[in-house]
Amino acid sequence: MDGDNAMGPQQSGVTQGVEPKQSEPGQSGVKRPWGIYLVAFWCFFGLMGGTYVLFRLLLSVVQERMPELEPLLGLAYLAVGLGLIIGVLRLYRVGLILCAVLMGLWGAFQLLSSLTFVLADQASPQILIFKLFYGLPSLACAWYCVRPSILRLAREQGEYREQRAMQKYAQKRMLKGKR
Repeated sequence: MDGDNAMGPQQSGVTQGVEPKQSEPGQSGVKRPWGIYLVAFWCFFGLMGGTYVLFRLLLSVVQERMPELEPLLGLAYLAVGLGLIIGVLRLYRVGLILCAVLMGLWGAFQLLSSLTFVLADQASPQILIFKLFYGLPSLACAWYCVRPSILRLAREQGEYREQRAMQKYAQKRMLKGKR
């Protein structure tokens, strides 16, 4: 009769239309869209690869003045980059927004610098293609990360993680009480 409103044994009721998986602890409650994997890919190759030149410039300045900070800066760069990628893949809202801001700034920088080359009459087709190759996908990734449907999915994922954490805590407390 009214089977749409009946909650099955697997459905949690926390988020409507999202059925969390009850099996392995590493599984998430919502299905990640394929676009998130493209954003993570571009975050690694486009953002980290593109900013590596800027990082090397910073590293050369630091190496001259404070050589003991060089390995620490390299680890910090890697940690921030990998943290951003993991945040995007795990659908953390802060990770998505931070990725959107960084990708938007990087894409805007690339497109504005290509405009500067054109206005200065120093534009070669290779430079413009290179700048567009980095700028347009970066702006597309920034737009994708702040789409309302992606942010809603991130909220649902956060609710699922919170629910799973509460379930694990309750199970531990119950097991502790039985002893």
